[in-house]
Amino acid sequence: MKNLLSECAPVGRLGSWLRVVSLAGMVVFAAGAAADPATNRVFVDGLAARVNGKAITVSEVLVYVEPVRRQLVRAYSGADLQDRMNKAFLEALDQMIERHLILDAYELQERKLPDWVIDQRISEIVHESFDGDRAALVRALAQDRLTYDQWRNEIQNQIILAAMRQSYVGDMVVVSPRAVSDHYEQHRETYRTSEEVRLRVIELTTGSTPEEVARQRRQAEQLLARLKAGEDFTVLARQQADNPRAAEGGDMGWLPVSHVRTELADAAGPLRPGEISRLIETPDRFYLVKLEGRKASAIQEFPAVRAAIERDLRGQAADRLYQAWIGRLRDQAIIQKFDVQPWA
Repeated sequence: MKNLLSECAPVGRLGSWLRVVSLAGMVVFAAGAAADPATNRVFVDGLAARVNGKAITVSEVLVYVEPVRRQLVRAYSGADLQDRMNKAFLEALDQMIERHLILDAYELQERKLPDWVIDQRISEIVHESFDGDRAALVRALAQDRLTYDQWRNEIQNQIILAAMRQSYVGDMVVVSPRAVSDHYEQHRETYRTSEEVRLRVIELTTGSTPEEVARQRRQAEQLLARLKAGEDFTVLARQQADNPRAAEGGDMGWLPVSHVRTELADAAGPLRPGEISRLIETPDRFYLVKLEGRKASAIQEFPAVRAAIERDLRGQAADRLYQAWIGRLRDQAIIQKFDVQPWA
């Protein structure tokens, strides 16, 4: 389910192979309190929630949500920023509660993760990210204020979380071929392609004075006359120094008509492949357009979209199964959420 946090990139040197940097280690950074650089206020740590008696502190959530907080501070301000940061805090808290619920469910299972699975994953990380140098890993951990044991525990938790999701969600997802074909038949218009055109364009700026506009119009008219006389459009396009697509001979490639500037799309509308438009004048540019080709709108055939439909249906089914599973875990757990709004 998409939310503010799902769009954040992992942080820290170790973030490339951890979904989040170890909460245990990052709390060292929080040191019992967290500061808001936007306001210079300091928030004293406290409880954000308890899950089956296990505490989730405010500082843990603040560290978890830090990447999205930085993005929000750059994009918003005032009450809008505050509202979005409070929403991100609550989303992060919910994700951390779900994490605790899944790890608690794992602890109730008889089968446990063998140590060799964790060691193998660590060896893969050392090989892939540190050229097999474990000392380099230890140095990277030190830079991120993590001990090896804290980091190893987080690797273990990540593997457990992935395995539990696979067992209770991934392995349970079933999408039949009939469901895929039925979806296609019921949503055929969804798979209609847009009309596309391939254009070559020569463009010249209009200039900032009446004299410049007149001079540029005369040049564009001369180019149009040369094209009508049979000169090659691609060659002339490459000769225009101020043409942004000169290197490509003016080629814009295949584009949906809706993505083409309105004046150009309108001028190309009545053209047949190989034909050249009239002179097109806009407030900032003069254009000459050659239509290279046109693809009509059409509904894609089922074989072309079958894999994408199945992928979408599997994703939807997995989301429903996950939400149902987490709902059951919540019903069986003792969860206390405290009224915390660090940025209120």
